Amino acid sequence: MYKTNYFIIGIMLVLAWSGPAIGQQDSLTALVKKFDIYRTHALQEKLFVHTDRSLYLTGETLWFKVYLVDGSFHRPLDLSKVAYLEILDKDNKAVLQAKVEIDNAGGNGAFFLPASLSSGHYLLRAYTQWMRNFSPDFYFQQPVTIINPFTKLGLKPRDEKPGYDVQFFPEGGNLVNGLGSKVAFRAVDKTGKGIDFKGAVLDEKNDTIVRFQPLRFGIGNFSFTPLSNLRYKAVIEDSNSKGNFISYPFPVVYPWGYVIHVSDTSA
Repeated sequence: MYKTNYFIIGIMLVLAWSGPAIGQQDSLTALVKKFDIYRTHALQEKLFVHTDRSLYLTGETLWFKVYLVDGSFHRPLDLSKVAYLEILDKDNKAVLQAKVEIDNAGGNGAFFLPASLSSGHYLLRAYTQWMRNFSPDFYFQQPVTIINPFTKLGLKPRDEKPGYDVQFFPEGGNLVNGLGSKVAFRAVDKTGKGIDFKGAVLDEKNDTIVRFQPLRFGIGNFSFTPLSNLRYKAVIEDSNSKGNFISYPFPVVYPWGYVIHVSDTSA
């Protein structure tokens, strides 16, 4: 009789412990399903263009191969059938354009580089019609150099202003309209050393939305709730050169999506 009672109590304990675990598993499954639904409705294409070289002379041919993959899993994606390629000059104007048929997630093509091109650094950009529904930040971009031996190089004198690399990293990957996010930042000089500065995020009217400064080594973070109908920019002032304000682009704000926040709940 005692053995039977212990057996029943053991079953009750197992059921009590399995309840929360099953509930957590159901919650995790539901969360994964939501992410999968979002990925399906906001499908991201990603293009990669492989060129034969990065330096060309006018009169030569720039050969390239295009690969189309799923932006989430980087697997071949058979969706768009045409890729658009452009070569942009220093003023961001297209000097050459081409359309390439995509078959089995790939395609081939070439640009003939005419003698009318000036020597300089250009940008090879590629995208599909579907990718135009999203920010140009998702387009493929690759610098190429073209030299015209019959014209002057026309290089600008070196800019003596301090050059800083300032980057912003939303915690969830993207900024979404009306959702608060923690934004990390990193600011370094040409040698990769963190700088001390004061910064601010401004809107289109140059109104200050939030101020920030690094904790140490040019690294820090701040909280920010963006609106998708506004365009923002970041302005920093180096502590070693008062009055020298430098403007930097701010991450794109998407009208819908999701954000992720991680916090430490332990003691």
